[in-house]
Amino acid sequence: MGHLEGDLSVMPVSDVVVWLANRQMTGHLVLEQETVRKELAIENGMAKRAASNDAREYFGQFLMHLGLLTEDQLERAYATQRETRVLLGRILVMIGIVPEEQVIQTLRIKIAENLLDAFRWRWGRFRFSDAASHESRPAVDVSVPLIQIHREGMARSEMWARFRELFPNPSQPLRVAEEHLPSHMTPDTLEARIIDLARNGLDMESITLELHATDYQVASRLLELSRVGAIYPSEGARADSPLPRSTSHDPISDARAAMDRGHFGDAMRHLQDGARLDPGNRAYAEMRQDIEAAASQTDLTNLRTAVPMKLREASADELTAMSSRERYVLGRVDGKRTVQAIIHVSPMHDLEALDILRRLASTSVIKMEGL
Repeated sequence: MGHLEGDLSVMPVSDVVVWLANRQMTGHLVLEQETVRKELAIENGMAKRAASNDAREYFGQFLMHLGLLTEDQLERAYATQRETRVLLGRILVMIGIVPEEQVIQTLRIKIAENLLDAFRWRWGRFRFSDAASHESRPAVDVSVPLIQIHREGMARSEMWARFRELFPNPSQPLRVAEEHLPSHMTPDTLEARIIDLARNGLDMESITLELHATDYQVASRLLELSRVGAIYPSEGARADSPLPRSTSHDPISDARAAMDRGHFGDAMRHLQDGARLDPGNRAYAEMRQDIEAAASQTDLTNLRTAVPMKLREASADELTAMSSRERYVLGRVDGKRTVQAIIHVSPMHDLEALDILRRLASTSVIKMEGL
């Protein structure tokens, strides 16, 4: 069995991918950065399957971004999946929501985007093993050539460099210059949806969440709109919602303390903060596994089946103080959806969405009906 592993600051993802492509390798590739883990099945230099613990890269998120189904349709499909154990794509085809050819095309996009996102990583670890896969073959055979993904990644690197110059802070609210809007832009385009959200003073992070999009999908459109003078970042940035801190100044200790209190989402955020400061420390990824294991053993049934209801509208000051993720979750509270339904459509870790709903309930903006 062949095995290769290393540091992405020495051998970046682009080099790993082209090495696998040129040798037409077959095996299993794992990429890790901070608390994010991606896994890809490789066969003869082709990416066949991809999985990620980043909720923005779940299959349902891509389907929603592409306009192939709504949040309510996704939740109904998830309910069917829980009962039948059938793959999500197959369910959507069976009930006639998404045609099979569009499911296949979305799977290709998902595989490519999972890997392309990692091209931006400047640190992390990779592991490749050519051990034979024990996974059963999927009902739909999808392949994306690694060399094709590599070419796209190299083309995007220049785009990202330009984007960072023009939009250095993704938390900066965006402004629209109405007089410079493209005359050919129609309401059904992604550009028009971005403009509508920017008119409300949303930043890139918030827009990405609302559109269930990847960073690249939004950033590439923002760059083009900026080129014609239609959109630009405003001065200042929203501060992220503060986390309760312990006095230890040790993210691992802070995460463990939050986990012991049952605040698993806050524990995850402590880990992410620490991992950004010390990206080579594998203790953060290991701690994430501890948090997820503890959460799985905690009975959250009552909380997940509760129905959040708004008690009042949040004030302008309260909205400004909220993080983009808190504003997103609050926007899904309609008095009908359960906590679990909101989690399913949210492009974030379910533990983080749970803790956000808890915090919103503690501020008297919402209440949990059924608890």
